[in-house]
Amino acid sequence: QWRRSEGLPSECRSVTD
Repeated sequence: QWRRSEGLPSECRSVTD
């Protein structure tokens, strides 16, 4: 699953990263 990083709405990070 992927979600938007808080503070970085233009960069997506994996929830497990």
